[in-house]
Amino acid sequence: MFPLHPLSIPPVHCQEGDPNGIDPGIGDKPSTGIVEAPKAEIFTYVEQMPTFANGDVNAYLSKNIQYPAAARENNISGRVIVNFIVSEDGSISDVTIVRGIGGGCDEEAKRVVAGMPKWKPGKQNGRPVKVRFTLPILFKLE
Repeated sequence: MFPLHPLSIPPVHCQEGDPNGIDPGIGDKPSTGIVEAPKAEIFTYVEQMPTFANGDVNAYLSKNIQYPAAARENNISGRVIVNFIVSEDGSISDVTIVRGIGGGCDEEAKRVVAGMPKWKPGKQNGRPVKVRFTLPILFKLE
């Protein structure tokens, strides 16, 4: 073996620590003893998208939506875009109107979507996950 030259070994610098033994960064915030769970990621597209569990979503909507009187009187028709989250258990939450048409149609669309039965949840890597879903609802006078 070749002997090591003393200059080929990098010098080691030691720093004197706190004699109380508390590392910097530890103890900066007071501990409450409560550990917060990481927030579940909300996907917009997954391998298996959520589906309406009770048949056809359009049939459900046409059966449950009541055309608002104000919209009927003012000949308001069009498409309301509703956005919501389908949770891991299939429940609906965070219902918001992305684009509305007024006349009470927006509120009616939100009411019906919020009251939907559970969906089949979306899946990513074989596991149910939260998925943000967008649904257009057509209000048409006949």
